Amino acid sequence: MGLVPKDTPTVEELLHGVITMSGNDACIVLAEGISGSEAAFSARMTQIAHELGLNSVNFVNTTGLEGEGHVISAIDLAKIAKMTIDKYPQYYPWYSLPSYTWREYTQANRNPLLEVAGADGLKTGHLESSGYGLTASAVRDGVRRTIVNHASCGKAWCGRGLPLASNQASSAVSISRCSPSVMEGYPPTDRNASLVN
Repeated sequence: MGLVPKDTPTVEELLHGVITMSGNDACIVLAEGISGSEAAFSARMTQIAHELGLNSVNFVNTTGLEGEGHVISAIDLAKIAKMTIDKYPQYYPWYSLPSYTWREYTQANRNPLLEVAGADGLKTGHLESSGYGLTASAVRDGVRRTIVNHASCGKAWCGRGLPLASNQASSAVSISRCSPSVMEGYPPTDRNASLVN
């Protein structure tokens, strides 16, 4: 996001910094403001995730960057996506903003799927150890489809992600064009639908 000491962004600005700009600095500032430290916030995130039934989760930082023991499964990413869409509809449109500007710095949204009709969000990611990934969502024919396009070894990251950022776009577009019989979906207004069979 480009924060510097003595900056005083609002919580809303920080959330935009996290959602659109993928600002690690914004993640850390929010964590410290809520829990006093990034470590305390990460522990609390893990606890809440487990309470929500996201059993693969172990967060050791707020940024999602590499960290010893930092893991989450693809299915738990999909469940978090559904919870975000269902429980925070007032904020969900922020995930489809084309860009966000903090002071003089503008960061374009990195989600390549937003160029596909019906796509309306979520997050991209990149780690040296696992490559590029994408958790995306779109509504097609009245049904919401959530795509998690990450390398996974069942329970955790395995280091075989998409090698190039351009792979996020081509893979996500291919997946998004799957027929409804191949891809699990749920009506956008159905908050109690099962995410998977």
